[in-house]
Amino acid sequence: MLAKIGKPCYISLKVNNHKGGPAGPVCEGSMEGSVEVLLHGTQFKHLLSSRMEGLRERYGLRKIDVEILYYLHRCGDRDTSTDIREKYQFTKGHISQSVERLQEMHLLEGVPDQQDRRCVHFRLTDEADGLVSHISDMWDEMTAIIFEGVTEEEKCVLRRVAGKIARNMELATDRHSE
Repeated sequence: MLAKIGKPCYISLKVNNHKGGPAGPVCEGSMEGSVEVLLHGTQFKHLLSSRMEGLRERYGLRKIDVEILYYLHRCGDRDTSTDIREKYQFTKGHISQSVERLQEMHLLEGVPDQQDRRCVHFRLTDEADGLVSHISDMWDEMTAIIFEGVTEEEKCVLRRVAGKIARNMELATDRHSE
């Protein structure tokens, strides 16, 4: 069954029922394939990695370091290791190692919470400004590449659908952990 979304766009509404295997092959243009690309982001991660490789080598950073710096640049007051873990699903150990490395490089500082001394907020230092600006510019370039040819209307639909999918996954995770 096909459903029309917008003038030229059709999607398959056939879904995998997980009973006795897939409902059909996952192929280019299928809903399963499109969702897999969006949710797993393997191609996006590869693109990100290749775009950031020179920058990482120049500054002696790892992939997680770049992602944490970029996250802290944009996160507002959601700047604790718990916030980072919730956003990226990194392990506590990986976050701790990265934060320690970034602090040694004087790119990050920890500020104890006023109400809960066990909680530490991470702030970018002035020394990180140029690097984070470069990371942000590269991220913007990459975003422009992957959204080339996508209309504002399509981006809006994507944001709405992605938000619904994220909420559904969060609810499913919460139900599973109870």
